Amino acid sequence: VPQAHKRDVRSGPNFKLIILVSVGLLAIVTVLGLIFGGSSGNKYLGMQFTYRLEHLRTLAADGSNVADNDLKKLASEAHIIITGHLTTIKPLIPTVKSDKKLTALKTAEQDAAGDKTLSDAKLNGAYDTAYKQLFEQKLQETYALATELHDKTSSKKLRTALEQLQTDLNSYYLRSLAIQL
Repeated sequence: VPQAHKRDVRSGPNFKLIILVSVGLLAIVTVLGLIFGGSSGNKYLGMQFTYRLEHLRTLAADGSNVADNDLKKLASEAHIIITGHLTTIKPLIPTVKSDKKLTALKTAEQDAAGDKTLSDAKLNGAYDTAYKQLFEQKLQETYALATELHDKTSSKKLRTALEQLQTDLNSYYLRSLAIQL
C-alpha cells in the first residue's frame, strides 16, 4: 500500500519571509536617509555656497583699491557679473533655519584671515600682489564649491546657473593669472 507523502510543516519562523522583510526595511531606511539626511546637507552646502559667493563679490568690490589698472578692471567686471549670478542663484538655494552650524559656516566664509592679509599688505605697500593672490584663491575655492553643489543638486535650473557661473569664474581666474604685477 503506497503511503501519502507527508509535507514537512515547520512550526518555526519562515526564514525567507524574515530575510525579505529585513531587506525591504533596510531599503526603506536607506531611501529615507538619503532623502532627509542628504537634503539637509545639500541645504547647508547651498547656504555655504551663497556665503562664499557673497564674499567673493565683496572681494571683487575691494578691487577698487588696487593700483594696477588691469587688475582693477578685472575685479570691477567680476563684481558686476558675480552680482548678476547671485541674483540668479540665490533664489534657487533652499534656505535653512538659522542655527549654530549655519552661523559657523557664515563666519568661516567671511574669511577674516584673508581680510587681515589684505590690510597688512596695504600697510606694507604690497596690496596689489596680496589682492591678486587672494582673489585667485577665492575664485578657485568658489569654483570647487560650485562643482560640489552642482553634482549634489537635483535642480536643473540651479545646475545650469552654476555651469554659467563656473565658466565666468574660470575666465576670471585665467585672466588674473595673465596679469603681471
